[in-house]
Amino acid sequence: MTNSRKGTAEAVLTIALYESESGEIFLPLVLSSERARPSWRIPGGGVEYGEDPFFSSFRELYEETGLIANISFFIETKQIMSGIFHTMTVLKNSWRGSNNRHRQFVHIAEIHDISIIKETTIDDDEKLSVRLFSVNEVIDSMCHNKALEGRRILAAHANILKQAFKELGFL
Repeated sequence: MTNSRKGTAEAVLTIALYESESGEIFLPLVLSSERARPSWRIPGGGVEYGEDPFFSSFRELYEETGLIANISFFIETKQIMSGIFHTMTVLKNSWRGSNNRHRQFVHIAEIHDISIIKETTIDDDEKLSVRLFSVNEVIDSMCHNKALEGRRILAAHANILKQAFKELGFL
């Protein structure tokens, strides 16, 4: 979550997908112990000055989970473009109030090795717990308002996941 609290104008979220040998698809979500109402969220954070959001996505995924993305693409909110490289830009309120807005890039990445996942990480002095959940668990949680390991998915991130899952054909 590098620089996210310092007021960056751009941020990234990385929906990293892993397919098991049995064909089940998983994704990592992170939980911060520092927040007033801890909830699961998509790994991500601020785009550093001069950094391309594409590379920020890989960096943030690694910093928060220890995972390395092999393939990454963006999806667009309203229209899917042809080819592997898509862009999804979402305007949302920043952490400083409704007058400050930032661009949010959502990347969908493929990961091949989950053995390197870190169960806990420290990012910008924030302790994060990392868990792999099956896409089916996440969909069930979002559609039926159920908790995952006692915590809900952050509402804004649940909306982004729903949109991405629709675009990917999971919903």
